[in-house]
Amino acid sequence: MNPVIEAVRALILAAAMAHGVDADLMDRLARCESGYNPNSVAGPYMGLYQLGPAKRQRFLAEGYDNVFDPAQQANFVAEELANGDVGSWAGCNH
Repeated sequence: MNPVIEAVRALILAAAMAHGVDADLMDRLARCESGYNPNSVAGPYMGLYQLGPAKRQRFLAEGYDNVFDPAQQANFVAEELANGDVGSWAGCNH
């Protein structure tokens, strides 16, 4: 497998473990949303988990500062999932 993707998947696993959420779900979401590309941009959506404008505002308010940093996005999304927000990724949550 691609070493860049493997590195991103390792960050996802670490974030999932740190926040007690399903690593397989986080992996599926990253694959679906961006193909594991932390620099992905699709319209107003950005990064590994394709954060939209409202989520990016929350991301920044939570103290993160780089939407294209895969570790920051993975930790933010793990926190969101731990708090019950699966709906933001409903299109990929299967």
